[in-house]
Amino acid sequence: MIGRARVAALAAATAWLAVSAAFSAVRATSYGPLVECPPSTATLQALVSMDTYLDGALATRYRDADLNEGPMGCLGSAELTVVAFRSAPEGLGGAYAYTVEPDWMDTWQQRRWFLTPTDAENSPGFGAGPFLAVAVPPNLQGRFEGLAGQWVSVRGHFDDAAATSCRTKGAPRPRAGEIPTKADLIAMCRTSFVVLGIDQVARPCATGAIDWAAISATPEAMRVRCFGQAPLDFVARGFSINNTWHLAVPDVHDWELLDPAGGIDEAAERARALEAFVPNGLDIPNPSDAPWHDRDGVGGFDVRWHVRGHFDDPAAAACRPELDGFILNDRNEPWSEEDALEFCRNHLFVDSLEWIRDGAPSASPPDSPAEVVTAPLPSARPPGPPDPGTPLQPAPPTNGPILSIVVAAAALVLAVAVGAIGIRRRPR
Repeated sequence: MIGRARVAALAAATAWLAVSAAFSAVRATSYGPLVECPPSTATLQALVSMDTYLDGALATRYRDADLNEGPMGCLGSAELTVVAFRSAPEGLGGAYAYTVEPDWMDTWQQRRWFLTPTDAENSPGFGAGPFLAVAVPPNLQGRFEGLAGQWVSVRGHFDDAAATSCRTKGAPRPRAGEIPTKADLIAMCRTSFVVLGIDQVARPCATGAIDWAAISATPEAMRVRCFGQAPLDFVARGFSINNTWHLAVPDVHDWELLDPAGGIDEAAERARALEAFVPNGLDIPNPSDAPWHDRDGVGGFDVRWHVRGHFDDPAAAACRPELDGFILNDRNEPWSEEDALEFCRNHLFVDSLEWIRDGAPSASPPDSPAEVVTAPLPSARPPGPPDPGTPLQPAPPTNGPILSIVVAAAALVLAVAVGAIGIRRRPR
């Protein structure tokens, strides 16, 4: 999916990949081209993103058909439960070259039922999207329609058994190749997300204390809708990392903020991390007794912070797709302008970080100022593009807490193989 460094010598390749993993990780997100399949969390936004960016052979043959080949290829027939808003776009309708029987399986021509990850509207009753068209069996259609304009929990899957019953009725004079073959139509019906159950739920915005858990539990696409630009104040474990987004982003470092009361399984904790942008101008404390003082990077899996931040920062307007994008299915696939902007608006921007010396787990900010080492922003205004002529402060290294071990292990192997190394960039 992505461009990776290829190293000629086998021993050097092992060392180089280890070092690369520490320095830079290509991150998965609910927006833009996904870099892992299946995604770690199959949210509705992730399904929409896969539908947008992961096309296949059917989409090539039937270019007018908006098929969910990507999600089905990633997830198969696994049953999923997603939180969504029941809404629909404006401007439905059109002429069809053929009809599908059973008609409720057709999600690419007769698109009648929709789910969307936000409750934003373009006009009353019509959602702003993005949308996932779904297949609703006859026994659930009344219930589905009755929940229009409501937040719902939807259970369903791709690759439903009913796909094998799909048949076409053709138009009087179809163009060559316009009507799918029987095998292709069954394959197209398999890409429809079939609803197995639907229940009304509350709007997915935190109503109590806004701590790490409440923010993390809020769907990514709803964080601006739920929190706006309100100041947030919480405790989290965390550390700096280096990400590759294939986006033009503001002058920031990437951090992962973890559950302050989480477990000891680092991989599991990082899989549900709250990712954050830390402006380059933020002064990070680095006292001599800090656990990371002799590490490469800042913080660590065992380091707790008092975090202040907000969403929908004005600097998000600087987010733009990189033209080279990703290589998906042998073609360039950059992020869309809309995905890039919405991703950054819904990304946490950090206003200040205070190191909490006491390592005892806590889910709330510390009570005593003596417990923390403060790192305020250079100014009180929300972080945004720096004033013209204002020099940026040097940023701390951001290659994460694991880099020292990896570099030491790789250095010897690289020294032996350096004469045989040939590196070139190529899409995979």
